[in-house]
Amino acid sequence: MKKSIALIIAAGSLFLAGCATCHHASTVWEYRVVRGVTHQPDLEEKLNKAGAEGFAIESIQTLPAEPGSNPITVVILKKHKP
Repeated sequence: MKKSIALIIAAGSLFLAGCATCHHASTVWEYRVVRGVTHQPDLEEKLNKAGAEGFAIESIQTLPAEPGSNPITVVILKKHKP
């Protein structure tokens, strides 16, 4: 009897927890790609402007530099689309 009650409580808790979670299938994202020379003020300015618009960093990649040039940083940003 005690095992049955414990099982019912556990199953009920899992059911309620599942119902309380948000559904991500309906979330729509807006993306922006920002490119710039690594460690340059213009890249920081672009990222600050995008952050002020509500974008957050999703991923960052630095592309290797060719001889005689500076590496390029590519940043993918995202925010909830209204």
